[in-house]
Amino acid sequence: MPDRILHSHIPNHERTILLVDDEQTNLQLLRTLLVAQGYQVILAENGREAIERIKEKTPDLLIMDVCMPEMSGLDACRIIKSEFREKLIQVILLTGLSSTESKVQGLDSGADDYLTKPYKNEEMLARIRSALRIHDLATSLYQTNIELQKVNSDLAMANRKIENDLKVVGDIQRSFLPQVFPRHPDLEFASFYEPSEQAGGDYYDVIEINKSRWGLLMADVTGHGTPAAVVMAITHLLMNSVVNTFRHPSTALKVINEKLNVHLAPTFYVTMFYGVLDLDGMRLTYSSAGHDIMLLYRARTGKVEELKTDHGFPLKLVESDEYDEQTVKFEPGDRIVLFTDGIVEMRNADGDLFGYDRLIDVICRNSRGSAQDLVDAIIRDLEVFCAQRPYKDDVTLLVLHRNP
Repeated sequence: MPDRILHSHIPNHERTILLVDDEQTNLQLLRTLLVAQGYQVILAENGREAIERIKEKTPDLLIMDVCMPEMSGLDACRIIKSEFREKLIQVILLTGLSSTESKVQGLDSGADDYLTKPYKNEEMLARIRSALRIHDLATSLYQTNIELQKVNSDLAMANRKIENDLKVVGDIQRSFLPQVFPRHPDLEFASFYEPSEQAGGDYYDVIEINKSRWGLLMADVTGHGTPAAVVMAITHLLMNSVVNTFRHPSTALKVINEKLNVHLAPTFYVTMFYGVLDLDGMRLTYSSAGHDIMLLYRARTGKVEELKTDHGFPLKLVESDEYDEQTVKFEPGDRIVLFTDGIVEMRNADGDLFGYDRLIDVICRNSRGSAQDLVDAIIRDLEVFCAQRPYKDDVTLLVLHRNP
């Protein structure tokens, strides 16, 4: 942009120069010189009259004497540079005083250049050309700044709209999560959910299949933000459409995998842990589609067991039906701890992972108390470990406790 301006040539007849001097002879001599160069010239006899001329028509350049009646050039320059700042008028002061002090006063008043009398015509014309180049550059920069402000304003408005849209998506996503957990005299739930953005790809659910069977689900969609939230919503709808049809968790995962392979873009996949809790026998039958290993705290031994399976690719990753399942007894005092990798893969400032060992340690240290107490303890230790909010990954946690 600057190179283009410096080498551009605006015709002199499109330039307006305001001459200000109380000496008519000086005015006419300078006017004759400038008109001969093709400039448009406006005349004023003092600083006050110069200000009135500027109000009528904005000049590109003002050449003004310093010593004048009614209002001096110094006072007029201060007013012009203050009240007409956005007009970017260049000011050259003329004076017969050649002392350094007078030049300092002139420049301090806001003048862009200072020329002593008598001046040579060649020097005057050169100073004018230089001042006009500066005027063009300042005008271009000013216009560019205005355009940038408008662009920034438009971007800010667009960002606000995106933020509002993301908030709506996030609210819709949260509506898919359990608002109230099923009730049972021997069981209690607690959960924590916080996406790294306003919308995320984590998903958990507790589904009342019938009076004696509950579905426990924890899933994680690749990525974050709106795309992950959309995939999560699709997974939620598909899962709720099959839980009443298939008794075995492994069969449900197989069917969901087939449907996602039909409807989902190849850039996404979903890891999922799905278990069915038989309330009559208090047995959990579970299957996993590439999800992190979930945990079961045993009150009888005071230790944590891993809820593992032998097979199970993430949903949509491959067209696979190799989903197996396992069954465990859910005894009094036991706790099922379901989570996404945002917990175990959280890193601190040194790059260390929170990991399974720390999570298991928290679970064992908080074996007494309610399910909510355990959730609070895990999140508290996680925050102390990583010392960062907001989280860099979605963090989701679900705890089911069987009362002793």
